[in-house]
Amino acid sequence: MSAVLPSSEYIAHQHVVADAYLPRWSTNNLGSRVIQEQILVDCMWEADPDIMIREAARTDRFVAEVLETADRIQPYVHETPQLTSERLSALTGQNVQLKLENTQFPAPSFKVRTAASFMTLLTMKQREKGGSASSTGNYAQGVAYIARELGVPTTIFMPESTTKEKIEATKNLGGNVQLVGKTFDEAKRASIEHANKTGSIVFPPYDHPAAVAGNATVALETLRRNPNAEYYFVPVGGGGLYAGVAWLIKALRPDAQVIGVQEDTANAMTQSLKAGEVVELDTVSGVADALQVKQAGEFTLAICAKHGDGMINVSASEILTAHQDLQAELSSPVEKSGAIAVAGMIKYFKKFRHINRDVVAYVSGGSTGVA
Repeated sequence: MSAVLPSSEYIAHQHVVADAYLPRWSTNNLGSRVIQEQILVDCMWEADPDIMIREAARTDRFVAEVLETADRIQPYVHETPQLTSERLSALTGQNVQLKLENTQFPAPSFKVRTAASFMTLLTMKQREKGGSASSTGNYAQGVAYIARELGVPTTIFMPESTTKEKIEATKNLGGNVQLVGKTFDEAKRASIEHANKTGSIVFPPYDHPAAVAGNATVALETLRRNPNAEYYFVPVGGGGLYAGVAWLIKALRPDAQVIGVQEDTANAMTQSLKAGEVVELDTVSGVADALQVKQAGEFTLAICAKHGDGMINVSASEILTAHQDLQAELSSPVEKSGAIAVAGMIKYFKKFRHINRDVVAYVSGGSTGVA
């Protein structure tokens, strides 16, 4: 309990939940007061997550920021479904829910949250200056959509290796696309150079507090749907989604495990966490093209190191198998990058054979016909 006195609403909530749930157990059966208090907390979360979140926001600055961000980006971001997966539950022996960010519309990934969070903070003068962004596809679509809605002139730099489908999808959302270099990092440098020449603003794809807060709004939705989940599996590229989810979950449900997942041939965050500093990879490759960055962000690395519970690296074949599982069960398109958290979840529970744990895996994107 915080030193600040709880609101009267929160106090009333405590009494209602205690009256409803605690008579089911006796102190003798529980064995300790600690267990009794944890059961009360879990029951309060289950009874009304919003009250618990609002109470935490009174003393936790990041929780308050995420709530404010969720309100600010609400006109542009859809609350996506969170569905129980019978197939994956049977496969892993857990109670698996999928958070379907691949159903965001019109840009089918969580990156709409990233773009909206940063760009809605711009002043009118900053919007008039315009901006630049870099992306392998999903962030490009998010930026193009939000820039169109806010009337912000924006140039988006994408690697020449970007699939035709992602380039066309970005253009269809109003994006001014420039193809530069072979990798995301080359496109990123071009975006920064363009901003320096034109005086425009660089829209960061992950390594910025506003991007992390925007991404954390997806965890806010997850908690409201399943407040007592014990495991969260999150896709990781530069670390923006992992940082946002881990930071918010740990602020509100510190006993939960938040695990990042990367492809073993594009694991900059994994290597950076091991080294304790940002590591730049010589090359990246694999089937999860949306997550192929040569280095993690400095800000996101610090957040992931503090709040994350570790990384799982998966192979291309493991991603492809998870992708097939998702395609067999879901009616909405899933890209291979969007299946990586499921691949990590399957691998984790093959090694650690827990039973009937509440698990959430984030399906991060659904660009049709591409990785």
